[in-house]
Amino acid sequence: MHFPSLNEVANLIVKTKMYPYFDISNYVLMCCMVRDDYAIAGPSDDPVSFSRKHPLSSWFSSMLLCFASVILTNFLLGESPLAPFGNHRDLLTATATWYFINYCPFDIAYKLSKLFPILFAINVLKEVQRANKVYHGIQYAFKLYQQSYFIICVIGVLKGAGYYYMRLCERLARGTWIPSHHELLHPTGTTKICLLASILFILNQDDYIDVSPALLYLIIVAMFILVRVLYVAFHVKDPFVPVENILCTVLFGGIFEKLKRFVIKDSSSTENNAAKQTKNQKSD
Repeated sequence: MHFPSLNEVANLIVKTKMYPYFDISNYVLMCCMVRDDYAIAGPSDDPVSFSRKHPLSSWFSSMLLCFASVILTNFLLGESPLAPFGNHRDLLTATATWYFINYCPFDIAYKLSKLFPILFAINVLKEVQRANKVYHGIQYAFKLYQQSYFIICVIGVLKGAGYYYMRLCERLARGTWIPSHHELLHPTGTTKICLLASILFILNQDDYIDVSPALLYLIIVAMFILVRVLYVAFHVKDPFVPVENILCTVLFGGIFEKLKRFVIKDSSSTENNAAKQTKNQKSD
């Protein structure tokens, strides 16, 4: 029996088509994200009531998240942000997903999507699609801006985590404006891992990493899935926090702040001791 090698598996994953299973998993998660946000940031406390009263707003905000990566990257690259709405197959699939998540009898579709085995499988499929988007986004941006690693990284991040950057517009479509909640102010673990993947793809593209592109793609898929499993199964929202704390302490003035606090605390304790001694001497 012939077992495929690691490179063969990697090439097979690279060539895997995203439609329909991987794309539908993305649509399910995005529509559920919008619905879950109704009660958090929406004008109504009842998610079901909001989708009944404002179906157009619900649909439009869901579509903004479903196609956020294409809309944002097309806008930045000078292409049409309406391009994803020009594909009737994808638009109809996303619309059908939105309809079932919000209007399925007895709310079966939404409840099933929240069951742990199904939620786990959907998230794994989503991470494979995320890696695919970042990979092809980097490849495309590299052709246009080969001398600008910054622009290539931005495109890679938006391809993988664009829906987080679309939340302001999506919420605004539902009548909610929360300018203090945006991804640049509070970056999630998804943004960070997409940035890391973009950097690795760029280094591999310029031959700084001596690994075949397909094998690196497989490694990044595994990395994405691992981070998502930690979140879904163990509720680890951001595995990069410990590393960030160390880097911020070393590189962004954290050490000096701690030294300053220590010096101030030490001087204040010395002054307090001196004041106590003076008070004791006067009492004597």
